[in-house]
Amino acid sequence: DHRDLHSFPTRRSSDLTLVKNETHENVTHLKRGTYDYYPRTRCRGSRFVIDDVSRTIAGHGFLPICLLENQQCFSSQITIIPVHRCWNSANNVLCVEYFFAPLTVVLNFIVFSTILTTKSLKKVPSMLLVSNLAISDFFVGVYSLVITSLRHAMSYQIFVGAMDQLCPFLGFLWCSCQFVAAVSALLLTTDRYIAIIFFVRPKAKFSLKACLISVIISWTIALLLASLPFLGIGSYTSTTFCLPIQPPKGIPHSFAYSAILVAIGVVLYGITIPMYLHIFLHVRRSGNRVGVKNNGKLAKKISILVFSNFMFFLLPTFIGFVWLFPKAFDSIPLTTREILVGSFTTICFSVNSFLNPLLYSFRDRRFLFVIRQRYRRLLHPSNIEIFNAISRTEARSNQHNMAQRRLFTISKTGLFSCTYDLG
Repeated sequence: DHRDLHSFPTRRSSDLTLVKNETHENVTHLKRGTYDYYPRTRCRGSRFVIDDVSRTIAGHGFLPICLLENQQCFSSQITIIPVHRCWNSANNVLCVEYFFAPLTVVLNFIVFSTILTTKSLKKVPSMLLVSNLAISDFFVGVYSLVITSLRHAMSYQIFVGAMDQLCPFLGFLWCSCQFVAAVSALLLTTDRYIAIIFFVRPKAKFSLKACLISVIISWTIALLLASLPFLGIGSYTSTTFCLPIQPPKGIPHSFAYSAILVAIGVVLYGITIPMYLHIFLHVRRSGNRVGVKNNGKLAKKISILVFSNFMFFLLPTFIGFVWLFPKAFDSIPLTTREILVGSFTTICFSVNSFLNPLLYSFRDRRFLFVIRQRYRRLLHPSNIEIFNAISRTEARSNQHNMAQRRLFTISKTGLFSCTYDLG
């Protein structure tokens, strides 16, 4: 058709070359006007929308060669739209985040705001470390709530267009907080380890100054590590969840960055395992020595928290690591894979951050004492003097009990041991 031939936009005579082949795959695609292409093992793909001119030419069985050889010609005749065949299914699973994420934010805010505004609590190293963990969990909750809301509010096409602006912030927030959470778990374990194993050496303790220095160093390293993708090492935009733990294997530095992140987390949590085994054996050998027994109870509470952190970190990162080897998921439906490496991962980290304050802070009598005191003041402001008197009485009673526990007692071996009640 002469009219169709001259209406096709071109700048060079070679671009006018047409090849007659009615059965060619590209001609078939051009005839349809719209077609989708997905890599076999991926949910993300592209939709090609063909211009009317190229569609008409293909309808006569011709293939314009410039579409294959000239990028400008291709762009003028074919519009590429990003598509995601698992988008809705993954987002439906994320609906549970509307329960966990807000509670995570609220509970952890209560924990760190209460500890940091209470003199008696923020002077205790273990409580300061718990507040540090609560701050990181708070921001994990913020990440989960924001990513879930954005995915539900935007179509995939709009979300992809906004990823370059959104993911660097969200990925940086997630990465730095996960590192701080792992370090906080290790520091909490170290604090209990020193208090129990070196119980007969009062000078051997995790001081408040050492605790503050450790917290500052952990945040400094976390921020530096999370900044590496801004320097071209790693990527926050390789997944629609803005996480750097499932990068394309074909990009060496991204793969290495992802593997290093997982390795650091596993090592930090893994170090706590022999420490808790040593604590357990030491407490059993110590029999009924009161101070060791009390510290052992506190260590048990912290061990539950650390084990929970470890499992909720290890499970999704293991799935993400296996995802790098496509053959491992060959027998699993594509939508299920996307849910496992995306939605399930996000939910795991969110649930972990939701459980942390419940597993430790809200089981600690000192923390609960302050919470009850503030609740009374809030609920009955007119009776604040009465409750202040009650609180002072309770405080004196607690101080008296603690003073009694600090008395030197004679163990069965005839040695003196100082029974500090740190829990």
